[in-house]
Amino acid sequence: MVDDQPEALSSTGDLFREMGFDVLEASSGDDAMRLLAVVPDIEVLFTDVFMPRMDGAQLGREARKLIPGINVILVSGYPASAMDQHAGEPDEFNFLMKPFLMSEVAIVLRR
Repeated sequence: MVDDQPEALSSTGDLFREMGFDVLEASSGDDAMRLLAVVPDIEVLFTDVFMPRMDGAQLGREARKLIPGINVILVSGYPASAMDQHAGEPDEFNFLMKPFLMSEVAIVLRR
């Protein structure tokens, strides 16, 4: 899980843990890449879109170089239509709007 906003990172991480998921947290794309490099069995990358230095789509592409096939889920409070270059190509990643429901997360986790 990656988000540069500590409150969002903590609360979302807690929510996923309550649902039984093992969660690693990173506060930036660089921190996430360091985790991905040493924990190669990560199955899902759940990341905010807008972050300094490396946005969520860039992070997703770099993560797939390390872990091909990783499920990348981008989340943002901005509509996908407003994100253009930050959201990636259509169908490149799964996308959820903040606030999201866990039922929506469950659907994209099954993809």
